[in-house]
Amino acid sequence: MTWRRWPRKMITSSVFDVRTILHVRTQPDDTLADRVIATQRRQADVQVKVVDLTAPEPDYGKLLEEIFAADSVAVW
Repeated sequence: MTWRRWPRKMITSSVFDVRTILHVRTQPDDTLADRVIATQRRQADVQVKVVDLTAPEPDYGKLLEEIFAADSVAVW
C-alpha cells in the first residue's frame, strides 16, 4: 500500500504576525514621535495606535485597556 503525499503549504503571513504598538503622547508637536509613528504605520506587519494625553479630557480607562492590549508601548 502506498500513502499519498499531500503537498505542504506554508503559511507565510497570518493575523497573528501583526504586532500592535501603542504610542502615548504626553507632549504636543513632538517631531521625533511624529516621524517614528509615520515610519511604523508604513510597515505591513504593524498596527499602530496613538493615545494623546494632551487632549482636554484624556480617557485613562481606555488608555489602560490599550496598554494591556499592545505588544509594545512607547511614551513620548
